[in-house]
Parts: sequence; C-alpha cells; structure tokens
Amino acid sequence: MTMETFEVLAKKKRREWKKRTIFISFGAVLLAGGLAFLIWLGLSFLSTQQYSQLEDYYYRRTAIAFPNMQRNNARITSTSHLKGTYQANLIKDIDGIPVKYEEIEANFSVMNWQHDSLADVVLPSSVEQDRTEMAYSYKSHQKAALFFNPKASYNPEDIIRKPAQELPYLADMKGQLVEVAISFDKQYTLAELEEKLPKNLKINWYWIGSVSDLNTSNQAVRYLFGWTPRKQWLEPDILPI
Repeated sequence: MTMETFEVLAKKKRREWKKRTIFISFGAVLLAGGLAFLIWLGLSFLSTQQYSQLEDYYYRRTAIAFPNMQRNNARITSTSHLKGTYQANLIKDIDGIPVKYEEIEANFSVMNWQHDSLADVVLPSSVEQDRTEMAYSYKSHQKAALFFNPKASYNPEDIIRKPAQELPYLADMKGQLVEVAISFDKQYTLAELEEKLPKNLKINWYWIGSVSDLNTSNQAVRYLFGWTPRKQWLEPDILPI
C-alpha cells in the first residue's frame, strides 16, 4: 500500500467517524430533548391533577358546608406550568343581595395542594366573658355567624360559650340588610323548624347540628355542615365579580 493510498483511506475513515459522531450527537440531543419534554408534560399533568383536586375540594365543600356561602369568580394565577394559586370569592346572600365575605387563596404544585385555612377560620372577639359573644373572619374581619351545639361541654377558658342576644338591636337597624343566625334551646327536625319559623323570614341555610358534645361556636366554617334550600340559591347572573 502506497502512502497516497493510505492517506486516502485515512481521510475516508475520518469522514465516516465524523459523520457517525455527528449522527450520534444529534440523536443524543433529540433523545434528551424528547425526554425533557416528556418529563415537563408529566409534571404539568401532575400539577393539573393537583389543581383539579383543589377545585373539586372547594366545589364539594361549599356544597355541604360554609354557611350561606357560595363561590364566585374562581380563577388561577399561575407562577409557572408546575405551580399556581387558586383564587375565588366567598359570597353571602343577604336578602338576595350578594355580599363578599372572604377571598380564597389556595396554592397547588406538582406534589400537593393546600386549602386556604385562613379563609375558613372564625376568630373570637376579645370581649368580656358573658356580655357579648362575637367572632370575625380572619382576613377581611367580616362578622361571622356562630353555631352553638346545645349539648356542648364548655371549658372556663372558652371565649364564646353562649349565643349573643342581638335580636333587640334589629329595631335600630331599619333600612339595612341583616344576616342573623338563630340558635335554639335544643335540636329540632326540619318539619318542626318550618313550623316554628315565621313564614316571611328568608331561610338561607340550615345547619344539621352535631351528635357530639363538641363546642362548635369557634369551629372553622369548612366543618359546619348543612344545606341551602334550592329556591334560595343565587342565580349566576347576579353574583358579584
């Protein structure tokens, strides 16, 4: 083999190795890019699943709990494809007028979701014991309706132990819309309540009560279970944005 022939073969081999190297490198880039895209799709899918679970939680929970509250203007604020914030307004029906109570801000990500506990909490007011019993929402400081268990066992340190006697104040609130939570001395059936309550009183929500002796006066609203009479549901076109 002459030197010239050897050089020709060497150049041919170099070209083949260069082509092979380029092909392998290009294939590796495509494979890595495809794998990264599939991972991104998988993580985005998991994030979407977490959001769906969060949305389903509030859909179901506001249907069976949250006294006289409905969700409105639900939306997502995404910081990336892998996490975001679910937001919605909690509104009350005050004689047919929608009034904002609190705003839900719950986070979700690829791995989990968390409900907004601050939108649920009922914060007892710092008042002198046995004079007046009040509580407020944590974030917007809206006055919260309280629900008392007739069989409850109270501790001396409990701030709220009995219903407030606020009905006499209604006489001084003419021309105003008022939400009132009515407490009874014992548990009644729905038929008994319908018989006792005035016919001209708009009933927005019934609490089912508790079979325990738990103090429910300071319970988070997500744990207060009841239902809204269907005829009292607010129509979507009158809900506030």
